[in-house]
Amino acid sequence: MNTHIKKMKVTNQEVEDKIEDTQEKQNPPHFVHDGIDMEEVEVVISQVGYKALFDNMPNGCAYYKVLFDEKGNPVDLIYMKVNSAYEENMGFSVAQLIGKRVTEIFPQLTKASAQWIDKYMDVALFGEPVAFSQYFDHADKWYSLSAYSPQRGYVVSIMEDITEKKRHAEKVDQYASALRERNNELNTSQSRYRGLLDHMHNIFEYHRVIADENGRPIDLEFEEVNPAFEKRTGLKIADVIGKRLPVANHGIDNAYWIQILGDVALTRQPVVLEQYLEKTDTWYRISAYSPEEGHVASILEDITEQKKAEAIKSENQRQVALIEKVASLGALATGVAHEINQPLQALKIMADGMIYWFDKGKETSMKKVIENCRRISVQAGYITAIVEWMQDSVNRSWSDTPQEVDVNKMVKQSLNMVQERVKAHRVELHSHLCATSPMVWGDVRRLEEVVIIILVNAIESLAGDDQARRKIVVTTLAVENRAIIQISNNGPAVPDDIMGKIFEPFFSYSKSDASLGMGLAIVKSIVNAHNGTIHVSNVDQQVLFCIDLPLYVSPSGI
Repeated sequence: MNTHIKKMKVTNQEVEDKIEDTQEKQNPPHFVHDGIDMEEVEVVISQVGYKALFDNMPNGCAYYKVLFDEKGNPVDLIYMKVNSAYEENMGFSVAQLIGKRVTEIFPQLTKASAQWIDKYMDVALFGEPVAFSQYFDHADKWYSLSAYSPQRGYVVSIMEDITEKKRHAEKVDQYASALRERNNELNTSQSRYRGLLDHMHNIFEYHRVIADENGRPIDLEFEEVNPAFEKRTGLKIADVIGKRLPVANHGIDNAYWIQILGDVALTRQPVVLEQYLEKTDTWYRISAYSPEEGHVASILEDITEQKKAEAIKSENQRQVALIEKVASLGALATGVAHEINQPLQALKIMADGMIYWFDKGKETSMKKVIENCRRISVQAGYITAIVEWMQDSVNRSWSDTPQEVDVNKMVKQSLNMVQERVKAHRVELHSHLCATSPMVWGDVRRLEEVVIIILVNAIESLAGDDQARRKIVVTTLAVENRAIIQISNNGPAVPDDIMGKIFEPFFSYSKSDASLGMGLAIVKSIVNAHNGTIHVSNVDQQVLFCIDLPLYVSPSGI
């Protein structure tokens, strides 16, 4: 090893002696314009030394000579020597570079991208080393450049590819810029959020959920509340923050509050509920959600006035429904009164007849008595059916009794209820029912009311008409996903000026002073409740009522 060290010392000494000898023998620096003295190049390279290190270093290294014009001004650089790393970085071989001007190799250089040439020439002339970064267009790369001058008129440059570093730095800068922008947005958002909380009328609470060893919520700790909380509870914000729930007194049971908010924090599922506080006679709508694990935010909105208004509205609706029901009952009574009067009249006639002959002392055969009793029984049964139907209509509530309704069957029942009135007014009643009965969803009694009221209106209209043949036609259809009921009569046409008012409450074009005009208004109300429509028109010398209801499709699809 000592021999190797001595050999290295001798070699280094020889290099130093050679450099000194070369410097003593070297003529004053001269600069050429066209040719290159290769012997001079080798001398200079020997001055740089360590050729193997030069050739194998990982960073690109180039050795340049300054080229001057006739006036002695530096105008370009000539490649004297490059290593393999430089070749790889710049994409040119040694043969393509040595002896060539830089501007020949890079003719596309702009003034901005050629600044490194000017800096290199300054280093060669003034001897001040430089280090800087430069972007090379042709390679689309960034390089870290450092340059020094071993002797005047020459410059050595070392280049390191820093493209990835530069791009990473740019990404970091972009991220930092985006982060700053996001922070600004968050600050703005926080300011708005703070302003919203401070000025909102609803109570806002933000809690940390305290759980036991099994993860079950056992308490809530206040982390933030708004001034509305302070106003409603009488507690100062400073006295609440950091304290547990029992300190609060907004009226909600603590155990219930812990359970509700604790579940929201654990499940991360928001809830909206309404809570009545008997102690303060107050209603709250509570909205709670978990913005972060183990925490829950809640907003308590006082809806007491809204609840009172809803209660008043509900009562008003109940009263309206009651009035409508009474009006409906009156309209039905008008419609079916004749159906009861007719059999009652028949009963009276049969009973009076038997009494008359008994008073005259004439015996009536038992067979005749039994026959009259049978007739009386039939008529009494008919009256009983009508009364039971009306009782059922009065006692049932629409909202509680929706069911699948067979439209054809419903229409037949309605026709039965007016048959006596039809006979009394000598009206022909025809029905054309769909082969496959349409099915709808609703209240069968209310739908029967609709048909009966329209039929009674038609009968009354025909009663004042002098034409020889009075006719009512009832038709049922199934069109696509709709059930259609059409009721037409050949009575007087509805005047155009009242066509749009015919379904309005208390409007009537009937000649009877007894009519309050509620019948068709009730009809429209019932049809609307079944998500249907109704309209009236004059078509081919017929008054046509058309009821359109959605078909019912059973969940099984059968």
